[in-house]
Amino acid sequence: MTVRSRSSTTPTTFGRVFATLAVHVVLGPLIGAAFALLVLVPLAVVTLGPSVIRAIGSILAAAPWLPYSYGLLPAALVGIVVVLRERMIGGPVPWRHTAAIGLLVGLVAGLFSFGRFPATNPYLVGLFAVSGLAAALGCRLALTLLRRWTRT
Repeated sequence: MTVRSRSSTTPTTFGRVFATLAVHVVLGPLIGAAFALLVLVPLAVVTLGPSVIRAIGSILAAAPWLPYSYGLLPAALVGIVVVLRERMIGGPVPWRHTAAIGLLVGLVAGLFSFGRFPATNPYLVGLFAVSGLAAALGCRLALTLLRRWTRT
């Protein structure tokens, strides 16, 4: 079976493309930020003391759009790559491919955000990469649940 015939058996409709991009753009930055906070807050408490929790909470309360300023472009890029992969290869993207796409996009975004020399911070680059992985897998789970719920 060729690539063309496989992709024609599972059409990529406008609704499917829109849902994939919308889930990645809306939920991706929030999932990535939540994962990053789960890692950063305990480390910050150990390093700086318990008063840092109030500081982080006040920053997030004052600027709830902050996860989107860092994560909107990488999340949209993951959504676009997932849609292109679905269209070119056909069928839903496997979990391991979604994980690889999220990790790679998160790593590149982390290098662009925190990897500028001479102030390279490999910890933040790695955290950004793993947050991209968590966001991609979380969006994949949300899409799977959404498609299962709308199919019935």
